[in-house]
Amino acid sequence: MIPITPGSGGPRAYASLAAEVMGAGGALVIFPEKGPPSAPDATRLISPGFAYIALYAGATVIPVLLAGTHRIVRGSSFTVDALPAIDLGSPDDSAFSPSGRAKAAALTERYQAALDGLLPSRSAHADARRPGRDRWPWLASLFH
Repeated sequence: MIPITPGSGGPRAYASLAAEVMGAGGALVIFPEKGPPSAPDATRLISPGFAYIALYAGATVIPVLLAGTHRIVRGSSFTVDALPAIDLGSPDDSAFSPSGRAKAAALTERYQAALDGLLPSRSAHADARRPGRDRWPWLASLFH
């Protein structure tokens, strides 16, 4: 866990800590979605924060898709798919410069496109496996 507290630094400090974790062989999981929930077959808006960290650290990005989580009831299931890795090469110290901003935007668009291409079919697959009767329906709206 990388602590993010007021006064502990800004994006560069957090990216440096993340690079240190990954450089030591650790894995870093970031859920880059932001904004309100989306329709079941649509990806939420992806924030570029993960891209700045990945570029700065020269980390490989592995997009992971969770589908079917829009309707959780007892007995339901969802799918988890790891998509092809995006290798970024060596660390890029210019990740926080204007040229780095363009690279982060391009990586974010690439990530979003990878998810958008697979989500509708995986969401439909998860829905097809839902139980015929919703058991514990209160669970479906517990976190909304």
